Amino acid sequence: MSVCVEDFTHGVNVSGTSFTVNQTTPSGLFTVLSGTPTSGTGPSKVTFSIPLESLITFREDLVIFVHAENNFPGDFPAIKEQTFILRPGYGIVWPNKTEDQAGGTDQIFPYLTSIQVLTDVKNFAKNFGEVSSFFDFRIEEQSTANLGATLISNIEVADLSATLTSLNPFFVYGKTITLEIEADDLEGNQLRFTHIFTIEPKPT
Repeated sequence: MSVCVEDFTHGVNVSGTSFTVNQTTPSGLFTVLSGTPTSGTGPSKVTFSIPLESLITFREDLVIFVHAENNFPGDFPAIKEQTFILRPGYGIVWPNKTEDQAGGTDQIFPYLTSIQVLTDVKNFAKNFGEVSSFFDFRIEEQSTANLGATLISNIEVADLSATLTSLNPFFVYGKTITLEIEADDLEGNQLRFTHIFTIEPKPT
């Protein structure tokens, strides 16, 4: 971040011009003097520069104060002061969220485990405010059931199609699934079919 103080007529009084962040002179402050005024001494432009990465905490405002004086001859130089407030924005905290940024491996919870979620959001951008939200839920055991289908036709010969939808949407990578199909026609003739397939491994 950079702030410029300029007076192209009388010049800037360097010793009387200051730059603070939260009422202190920040470390790493870089000052550049440039230009020549038309009828005065000192530089016509003073530029203050400071990297903000080390100052932003996302938990407090940055109050930047600039006090500037020029080199007007006599006992009454022109003095100007300006305050800038930088609001970092929003801070979101998940108190019970894992610290592993990579996500880690999938965690399998036992039956009826209570999962609690707490979120704390603070608004530092414009209107100060803080909101917390909490909810919990219990995981349920995956239900399983035998899949069946009854096909009835009023014609003697036909290609009958059927769609079997699993009641259990949870498929495990690398798991072998055995699908057994049994069908009876109106004459009592039975047809049994077994199909085995393996789900692809989990992508890496």
